[in-house]
Amino acid sequence: MAKKLTNMGNTVSKDIVHRYLFKDLKVHPYKRPKIPLLTEFHKKNRLRFCMDKVNWTVDDWKRVLWSDESPYELFHPSNPQNDRIWARDGTQVTPRQTVKFPAKVMVWGMVSYQALSTLNILPQKGTINAKYYEDEILEGPCIQALRRTDENGGILERKMIPDMSKSDIYAGWSSGSYS
Repeated sequence: MAKKLTNMGNTVSKDIVHRYLFKDLKVHPYKRPKIPLLTEFHKKNRLRFCMDKVNWTVDDWKRVLWSDESPYELFHPSNPQNDRIWARDGTQVTPRQTVKFPAKVMVWGMVSYQALSTLNILPQKGTINAKYYEDEILEGPCIQALRRTDENGGILERKMIPDMSKSDIYAGWSSGSYS
């Protein structure tokens, strides 16, 4: 804004514009919040999920086991806005070492009201196919957590993974044949 006013023939600094906005107009700078881009497909799936469960009781929700996987950086960069050193001059500021391509690890876990799975570290090389998912996830920590639920059994909820939802492996599990 200061540049535009200066280009129009008015000598105005960035500080004057900031002071005017802050003190006179009482406006404050805010970061724009990030929200996910939802397609019509996403919206319909979310609505269908809610409509299917609108009459669920607290006890129904206690039976749900939620699972997900997520990557984590081992040397995550610090937030540059919070990475400040107070010093009398720049010579007192020690540099922070960074890693150009930080190592990542993919982990899988499951949580519910009554159960908690072990945290699984997924292989870094290759892909997670139906066979690996069945042998290492469903037959391992998943079944152990499901067995720790109450006598009514658990309800396995997970992200919509097209190849897994079509597989015979997941079909048996989603019908409750894990006990």
